[in-house]
Amino acid sequence: MKKLILICLLGYLCVPTSTSTAQVADPPGADFLHRSMPPVSSGVGETHRGGDTRPDILSPEIGVVNTDDSVGQGNEKPTIQSPGNGIHLRMEVAPPPGQTPEALSFRLSSHELDLRYDYRTLYHDSMKLLEGQFLKGTMGLWEAEALLPIADGFGRLDLFQGKRPLVQDIWVQPGDSIRISLDQSSGKILFLGPDQDQLRLQVELQDLAAAWEQTTNPIILTSSMERVLDSPEAQASYQEISDNYVPGWNRKMELLIQQEDRLGRARFLFAGTEDSHPVFRELARFEDLIQPAIYDWLWLYWKAKLRMQALEFIYLNKSFDVEWAQLLMENLLEGQAMDRIKKQTEFPMELLESLYLENLLLEGYTEIDFDHLTESLPEHLRQQVQAFFLVRQYKDLADSEARISSLITEVENPHVVMYLKEILMGNLKGKEFMNEPFWNEKGEQVYPESWNGKLVFLDFWLSGCGACMAFAKNKFLPLVEEFGDHPDILFVTITGDSDRELWESTLEKKHFTALHTLDLFAGGVTHPALKQYHIQAFPEQLLLDSGRRILQTGDFPTTLEGWRQLILAYLDDLSSTDPDPDQTPIHTP
Repeated sequence: MKKLILICLLGYLCVPTSTSTAQVADPPGADFLHRSMPPVSSGVGETHRGGDTRPDILSPEIGVVNTDDSVGQGNEKPTIQSPGNGIHLRMEVAPPPGQTPEALSFRLSSHELDLRYDYRTLYHDSMKLLEGQFLKGTMGLWEAEALLPIADGFGRLDLFQGKRPLVQDIWVQPGDSIRISLDQSSGKILFLGPDQDQLRLQVELQDLAAAWEQTTNPIILTSSMERVLDSPEAQASYQEISDNYVPGWNRKMELLIQQEDRLGRARFLFAGTEDSHPVFRELARFEDLIQPAIYDWLWLYWKAKLRMQALEFIYLNKSFDVEWAQLLMENLLEGQAMDRIKKQTEFPMELLESLYLENLLLEGYTEIDFDHLTESLPEHLRQQVQAFFLVRQYKDLADSEARISSLITEVENPHVVMYLKEILMGNLKGKEFMNEPFWNEKGEQVYPESWNGKLVFLDFWLSGCGACMAFAKNKFLPLVEEFGDHPDILFVTITGDSDRELWESTLEKKHFTALHTLDLFAGGVTHPALKQYHIQAFPEQLLLDSGRRILQTGDFPTTLEGWRQLILAYLDDLSSTDPDPDQTPIHTP
């Protein structure tokens, strides 16, 4: 029904002239290079179905999870009472003779809304390794055992030895009993125990997805060959490759210039989400071997994960021609996907993200409001997709506070309510910017409270980010040149780089900074302020008033003149309030 309505509406709309664009944050370089996915689990060896089954209890001599440091964002400490209240994990490691194995650790993520901004419940801890015992039949092995705290729903499990991932993105649920044997000499990992089939299956699905991905070449979207191949020699070399091209994988970069070629790639990506994909064929073989709940969850997870490739590709084209709108509406998520969705009250984050992007693109093509487009979704899913939309888009919404407050009253999932309240309480206009320190070029701590008394223009950038450089060149640096001597404004640049040496070398090039800018290092996107204010893609800007309260987080002008007028308006407001400089607090470390 939704598809029919949208097709009818499309006939009356002038789609090619639409100016409504999809506001999806790009990673550096995403403006021209489509990055394929999904990621491949590294360090995973062969698996088999053999092995004995051990009782789902914890041995008294084995260390259990230390919950003191394993609490995720916004969550109280878990209480571990019995194996039925979590997931029983047992690891056996066979190191080379005479060696002590590296420490093991786990990360369990559940109740996920948006991993980009860390809206999830996260538990992580090390696992204590003890030498095996002759009487237990584990002589020569090292053992670790833990009860992973999760009360309901599904969790995403990652296991590590040292810094090396052993398994990643494995879905588990309360009551699961997981036993893994690691042979360090060969690198083989064996899944044993009562839930071995669903664990082994998930690793196989990751391998199948990676193998299918290798059947296509990476691409660059460009308006002309000359923009990428800027010399006759480069063009001749590329032409030789094209003339000898055999369909399939040759790992040579393809330039998609013509519209029809791009549409063809999008159709190919959508075709890869059907039941004929190797992932779904393998999953179907296990339908009667694993629990229905985990089967439906994995089906939705992979359907969404594969669809994201096609949806991201459509977004990166940034085209509003009618052919793209028709292609999208021919491939909406419907049918058996919705039948499986109706059984759920919580969903893989990948499903939320794919429906967010699907409807964001539809909003651009049809000019129908996002909330109206998602009204036909099952209620629990609708609430969580709209919450995802607000997490990603609140900065550019004029009525973000009202919309977040309204959705909070509707949402039934308590974790989603908690995430929305965090935005409402700390991220919106009028909230005080947190006083967490950054570092200047001398390595000295700089606290935001030292900015009090001035209008503050924060520009967040990343080394190697083309969009950051364009914003700096065309808007930020001209504004610094014009207003840099003004006593009531402070221009602050903050890098998202985690490598201090890279930041310092970039500063020397003066691509992002000037004489009148305060240049600060955050240590990466894990800095509390960058996490709190959703600075995970670059460039980003924030404006603060003289009391360090948030003035504006998004919906900024698109022209230099628009920025000039915005700054002048805020400076006028600042002069009319005339704060007392003597009231500016001084921080004492």
